[in-house]
Amino acid sequence: MNTDRPPPSIPPVTEADLHAFVDGRLPAERQVEIAAYLAAR
Repeated sequence: MNTDRPPPSIPPVTEADLHAFVDGRLPAERQVEIAAYLAAR
C-alpha cells in the first residue's frame, strides 16, 4: 500500500492549488489540505 497518496476523498493537488495556496486565495478547508500535502513531502 502506498501511503504517500492522499485519501481518495481529497482532490488531487494541482499547480493552480499551489499558486493559490502561496497567494492566500484558497478556502480555509483546501488550505489545510494543501498544507498537509506539503508537510508530508
